[in-house]
Amino acid sequence: MRILTTDNKKYIVIEELKNNDVTYLYLVNEKDQEDIIIQKEINGEILPLEDENDFKKSLAIFAKEHKNIIEILLKQ
Repeated sequence: MRILTTDNKKYIVIEELKNNDVTYLYLVNEKDQEDIIIQKEINGEILPLEDENDFKKSLAIFAKEHKNIIEILLKQ
């Protein structure tokens, strides 16, 4: 399990998805499961998302990876 500290809070990396030279990290606060953030890793450096376009791209990559699960949930 990979844990990162951001703003003095520990986040568990629940998913790492690579897109070209960027790995998007999907994180959840270990003490508050509703506290979720997305960051990215480039050449070993952890960075915040740059802007809304970067955020949308990270969500699109996540949705593509989990397309089958999302389809099942939408049918319910």
